[in-house]
Amino acid sequence: MINLPNICFNRDAGRIDVKPDSPYVFGRISACGSSKRGLTLIEVLIATLILGLGITALMHGFSNCLRMMKASKEFADAEWVLSLGELKYPIRETANVAEDLKVDPDSLESELPDALRDRGYKFERIVDEKPDEDTDKLYVVRTRVTWGDGGPDNQFVEEVVRYVWEQNK
Repeated sequence: MINLPNICFNRDAGRIDVKPDSPYVFGRISACGSSKRGLTLIEVLIATLILGLGITALMHGFSNCLRMMKASKEFADAEWVLSLGELKYPIRETANVAEDLKVDPDSLESELPDALRDRGYKFERIVDEKPDEDTDKLYVVRTRVTWGDGGPDNQFVEEVVRYVWEQNK
């Protein structure tokens, strides 16, 4: 190491350092050979901005995930109510399809588990004769489950459509 009055030259490290009491020093140096440590305000603000953007993206992803999980559970519950309604009101061979297969809206209160009773699920079956030139007695049977708070924006429907043919006797 070569020492000049205000400069330290370190051949092994390949650098020149200025001593703290040198007139060439602007700022603070704790000792010859050491460098400044710490972050500037701009660096801290940029790091905080990047961290904030990352946390915002994660929170948005979590909220989307929770919304999809809730919709998936409601759909699974609607499928459950649909299967219970099919068990209570099965589609059987009948002489009068239009009247015998129709089911008015039913909440299935006695068949539903406690967790599903207060959610407003309704099971119904609508039977319409298929508009056709022939009189082949082909019916469209729509079995649906509705649920929600009752408002038009909060009403959900799961529907299964079947065709039933009534034989002429």
